This record gives sequence, structure tokens and C-alpha cells, in this order.
Amino acid sequence: MTPRPWKITARSLPCETTKTNLNDHLLRTRAAERSSERSSARATCECCGIAAGLPLRSDLHVGHTSPWAATGGPTSPLNENLIMPRTALSVLLCLAFAATLQAEGTQRTLFDGKTLQGWEGKAGMFRVEDGAIVAGTLKARIPNNEFLCTKQQFENFELRLKAKLIGQGNNAGIQFRSQRIPNHHEVKGYQCDMGAAGKLNNIWGSLYDESRRGKFLATGDTDKVNSVFRKDDWNEFRIRCQGPRIQIWLNGLKTVDYVEADDDVTRTGIIGLQIHGGAPAEAWYKDIVIEELKGQ
Repeated sequence: MTPRPWKITARSLPCETTKTNLNDHLLRTRAAERSSERSSARATCECCGIAAGLPLRSDLHVGHTSPWAATGGPTSPLNENLIMPRTALSVLLCLAFAATLQAEGTQRTLFDGKTLQGWEGKAGMFRVEDGAIVAGTLKARIPNNEFLCTKQQFENFELRLKAKLIGQGNNAGIQFRSQRIPNHHEVKGYQCDMGAAGKLNNIWGSLYDESRRGKFLATGDTDKVNSVFRKDDWNEFRIRCQGPRIQIWLNGLKTVDYVEADDDVTRTGIIGLQIHGGAPAEAWYKDIVIEELKGQ
């Protein structure tokens, strides 16, 4: 089908009557486009001067002040300001949508479900199984903390993933805005915690400062965390970092809303998946998606 040209530019503005007719014209020419009852003639609306570029249907001209003309050119000076291929308008809409996505950030996966491409860590301690990254082992004690880290660094972002922890060991976590300590197995930086620690029976969704200040910066309400936590099953995390503010959600429950007061603490770093040293355990991670954000 030949595209129907239509457009309004800022070169001239129609009067209120003409605008009403124009709206009526656009609605009716769109209806004609969908109709199967068409003749082979091309039509022009004489009252508003729009070359419709559509087959003629005389019954669609209700509401205009003069009849359709099967031949002849536009009769209104507005016509030169109202013609534009519909495909061009579609292109403009697509560009506007793309600009919106770029402004808001776009999601992308950090794990392809098959390989550890884009990640680095100790060989033999991390593997891919059933579309997930598995850290640790159930067959032997784990000598020390180990981390599988992204090769790319991130600053402002929203990270979403699913995680579960099984075995005798009961501790793991998700590092972010972190750095590897040179010539060492440790990583320093923020950690979204998983498992238990000391007298805290459930630290899922808590914010810990790994190998830096060595303390919890924020914890969730224990009763609420217990009500949403899924033992030995997949739990959904959402970690949002924007400027000094860090927010964490566990299975839809906000557990942390923390604002960093120390301006010297870096806001850029890697993302890491931890298995804690100790009793045999496995931490499973999957559906790892990140959306980079603008800073505050």
C-alpha cells in the first residue's frame, strides 16, 4: 500500500474549524485505509486541502464542508505544510523512543547462562550448571572466601539476580562497588549478604562492608525478612546504587536504604559473587541483569 502522507508543521497553524476538519479527516482516512471496499481512484479533501493518497470512498466524507474530489490537486495553502510520509513519522517516533531508553538506561545480562565469559575467579571454585553460576562445593571444606568478579566496573546501576544457598556452610554474598585486594583472595567493598552470621540468624539482604570497615552498615527487619525468605530455594535480589544512596530488596521487601556519609568511599567497582570459606556449601546465582543509571 502506498503510504498516506500527512503531517503538521509549525510553518502555519490552521484555524479552529480547520483543525476540527483535519482531525475528522485523519480519523476517516485511517478508517478508509483499513476498509476492503475501495475504488481505484485517488482522492483529495478539498475543504482542508490534504492529499489523502487513499482510494476514494464517498461515504467517508461526512462532516466536511465540501465533497471529495476524485481528481485534482489541493485547494488550500495549508496543504504544503501538512504533507509528510507516514514512514518518516514512524522513524521519528522510534528515535524518540530510543532516546528515552538511552536516558533511562537499558538492561543487559551479565551472565549468558552457559559460560563465565566476562567474569574472572579461581579456577575450580566456580562452574556453570543448569543455567546458573555455582560457587563452592558440597564435597569438601572451602579453604577461604572466593569471589567470581566481573571484568567491567560499574558506578550507578540497578542489579537484579536470583540466588540460593545450600549445604552446611551458611554464608555468601554479592559484592558491588568493590575492588580486588592485590595478591590476595579477598575483595573489599559493599556486599549484599546471604546466610547467617554470629547471633544474626538471617542476614539475607543486609548490607555489609567486606574487608574495609568490616561491619554491617544496614540490616533489614528480621521478622519481615523471615516472612519473605525462601530457604534452600531461589530468592530474588534487587540492588540499586545511585550516588551515595544504596537500596536493597529481597523478594520485593526493601531491606536496606542506606546513604554513604563518607565521600572518600569509592562509588565505582566490580560486581562479585561470593562463597564464604568454611563448611561445604554452594551458592547459586542466575538471571543476572544490570541497568546502568545516571548519577545523582
